[in-house]
Amino acid sequence: MSPTEAQAHLEDYYAQLPAGYYPKKLAEVSSPAHTVRELKPYIYRVLSFIQHSLFYCILASGGVSEQKMATTLQLNAYKINLPPEQFLRDLLVQSWKSLQNTLDLKGDCYIFMHALIDTFANLITSSSPFTSSTERNKWEQDFETIASGYLVKPIEIVHNYKLSVYSQKPRKFYLFHR
Repeated sequence: MSPTEAQAHLEDYYAQLPAGYYPKKLAEVSSPAHTVRELKPYIYRVLSFIQHSLFYCILASGGVSEQKMATTLQLNAYKINLPPEQFLRDLLVQSWKSLQNTLDLKGDCYIFMHALIDTFANLITSSSPFTSSTERNKWEQDFETIASGYLVKPIEIVHNYKLSVYSQKPRKFYLFHR
């Protein structure tokens, strides 16, 4: 099978999968090279960190019960015998450590993630929520295209972000943009 045929076969396979969450055991994601579909490993880690942070916040704020979150995450279906809070925390820690090491950020990973999320706050999809794997894959490719350029020099990004934040005059903070 040629690379072009393999790519077409893979795209057909992904198009048939329903959109949804597929949990991974910690042992499966512990490799720095771990990724899903065709994402670069560090792009996968960024998206994973954002997604699992949102799930964790929803659970921690009481937005859903432990049982509802376990059902959403399909923990029982995939025989993951952890409470949802521990499952999410373990994945967050793994993604955080992987990003720190991969991007050589040491203690500035939080600033980098803040700058990254701030940059991508306007990346909105016309397919929200996704109704198919194809829509999700398209959005991920768009995200990866933009993020790949942004992640070339993460230490420089952190430095420039610090300069821009610290050089601004104090201002009122709003949780949501006005």
